[in-house]
Amino acid sequence: MQKARKYFVLHPGKETDVKELCSRTYLVFLLGVTVLATMLSACVVYEPYYYPASQYDRVWESAMKAAGDAGITISTADRTTGLILGRKGPTDVTIAIQTLADGRIKLQLNVRGPEDADPYLKDRFLQAYQRYMGR
Repeated sequence: MQKARKYFVLHPGKETDVKELCSRTYLVFLLGVTVLATMLSACVVYEPYYYPASQYDRVWESAMKAAGDAGITISTADRTTGLILGRKGPTDVTIAIQTLADGRIKLQLNVRGPEDADPYLKDRFLQAYQRYMGR
């Protein structure tokens, strides 16, 4: 006795075998998975990249301009060491810029001299620096 074959009618006038239907479904499934995998592999997410050198340059330029705005006469400026030395009257000013281990930039302002000579020098420098940094 022969096994009865089951047929499906997908198109009028054409009978489709169960094996053929399953193989077509499997091929369509594989094609869909392949297309999906290709589309997902084309989506690339990049890690954010920080530009510490340009950030350092921005801090350096802002500090130099702010020193000029505050009336500090710069005597020495060494970008590689991050040291800016200057004076405002009898007051000595040291501006130190350094890159920290985590990539942030640290700016330190030291003012030495008589307090009554220019008590708001530090404030004027910091306000000008913040303005140039866009804060």
